[in-house]
Amino acid sequence: MKKIIVFILLIVSKTFSNNCYKLGDELIINGSFDNDFVGFYSEYDFLKDPPMYYTGTYSITGDPASYFNGWMTFPDKSPSDNNKMFLTDASINTNLILIGTKANVIKNRNYQFSLWVARVNNAGPPVISVWINNKEQITREIYENGGVWVNLTFKWNSGNDDIADIKIFNTNPTQYGNDYVIDEISLKQCFNIKPRLTNSAFSPVCIGDDIVLISDSIPGALYYWSGPDGFYSNNRNVIIKNAQVHHSGKYSLYVVLDGVNSDTLEVDVLVNQYVVTPMDNDLGFRGSTERVENFIKLTNSRDFDYGALWLREKFSFTNDFETTFEFSVSKGSNGTMNEKSIPGADGIAFVIQNRDNPVLGQKGGDIGYTGFANSLAVEIDLYQNEYDPNGNHIAVQSRGYETNTPNHKIMNSLLGLNDKIPIIYQDSIYYVKIRYEWKNKRLQVFINNSPKLDTPELEVYGLDLVDLLNLEEGKYGYIGFTSATGAAYQEHYIYNWIVPCKNNLVSVDDNMEHSFSISVNPNPAIETLNIKLNLAYPTILNLVLCDVNGKIVKNIYDGYYNADLNTEIASDISNLSSGVYFIRFQSAGFTDYQKVIIIK
Repeated sequence: MKKIIVFILLIVSKTFSNNCYKLGDELIINGSFDNDFVGFYSEYDFLKDPPMYYTGTYSITGDPASYFNGWMTFPDKSPSDNNKMFLTDASINTNLILIGTKANVIKNRNYQFSLWVARVNNAGPPVISVWINNKEQITREIYENGGVWVNLTFKWNSGNDDIADIKIFNTNPTQYGNDYVIDEISLKQCFNIKPRLTNSAFSPVCIGDDIVLISDSIPGALYYWSGPDGFYSNNRNVIIKNAQVHHSGKYSLYVVLDGVNSDTLEVDVLVNQYVVTPMDNDLGFRGSTERVENFIKLTNSRDFDYGALWLREKFSFTNDFETTFEFSVSKGSNGTMNEKSIPGADGIAFVIQNRDNPVLGQKGGDIGYTGFANSLAVEIDLYQNEYDPNGNHIAVQSRGYETNTPNHKIMNSLLGLNDKIPIIYQDSIYYVKIRYEWKNKRLQVFINNSPKLDTPELEVYGLDLVDLLNLEEGKYGYIGFTSATGAAYQEHYIYNWIVPCKNNLVSVDDNMEHSFSISVNPNPAIETLNIKLNLAYPTILNLVLCDVNGKIVKNIYDGYYNADLNTEIASDISNLSSGVYFIRFQSAGFTDYQKVIIIK
């Protein structure tokens, strides 16, 4: 249970999207023509006064109809009150510059160009072409009816240029009817730095572990982190060592690039509990239980299957204890059995015990925990055996120091039962919370088809686990899940298991682990992982790097490993993106996982 993290990743578009997040200042002087033709030039002839009888002429006006009988009267596109626009009877020479101007720009930046065009009648549509630095950017036929303003806009990257030489042409050589107005010529820097939060799934954080805040690299950007207890940082990536409860709360980040602020990202961090992930290296399996992507599968959908999942550490039960998890069942069948509840069997049990780890009981209606001495089971029973009230109930079973049983009819084994819980349907997620209040000697079980767990479905009073069970040092015991199928069967899944942090006693009982030690550095890593292995004897070793879904992203080592060498294995990770990964170690039937953080 080391180094549980919060992982925040800012994804910034490296390509230019259709829309700018924010636009900079206007770089075109007099783009609204409020000051007539100041800032522009043209190879057309300027016509000061109406009428406009000749092609290749232009003027600045507020009323096209005043320059030619039959042209339309309509307002300009500018937000100002000057009502001025550029009017032209276009030349048949398509090589003449209709309008030209220059603007200072910054190299290697993105810009948005925009202009508005409207025909003054419905004859001969113009074809407007805009060039910047002698490269065509957009060409568009204005086919809309007269008096309708049409926007032409595009994105442009300055590359190695620090000047934008803008030239506008009409490429329709029609002599008659090629008459139109232009307004609101604009060039603005385009800022596309709006980040988005893509992953914050690694909270809660254990007390004493690290909070790692990671963001993507935005060249030239300034970073502004803030958070609880006066936390503040300008680093792109942040590691808060030795997390405590007062580090819980909302962490925020925004970046500033070229004076423009991004949106502010926020993520809630809880420092208290530990999330058990399927890739966690503190898990012990028995039977058919296995990791499957982002969940644990306890059993297969076949007759008389069983499995168990255990944490390798012991937890204290002289403190208040609370655990939550989600579960679902799938592929249910009653097989050869005739039973009235939803098809499938037999159920799931959350077990506290101090017998052994990992351990597995019996199949069928025994739900995998029958035979455990010194244990207490909270069972979610999904099949009606002869000693059950129905095939959809929860119960708390314990016989203290003696071997446990799911048989509710055995004297003193049943501590509590509720046979009117929500119906457990196939392929639906259910939420469970189990709370043991040490001082009040009360056990509560919550179950619902939503995360809202306010009212317990079952309460057991007067329960003193220290008196009931033979706990190590009078307080420590293992926790885990068991499950089983019988002649009826289904798959049983566990998701998002959360347990208390740092009230536990480390107690690993796997002999292989005592002869196999692993260290990875640096962690977090940037370019290279150095993996140091210490094996008690030579073996065939397989090392792979997996993502959080268990997909192999890199093969590190596969072959014979001489234990006497005790050397480091270096692995290049420069081509991998920021994130959380797991190194999977396999040797002589032993499998383990080590969590690795990669920062770019």
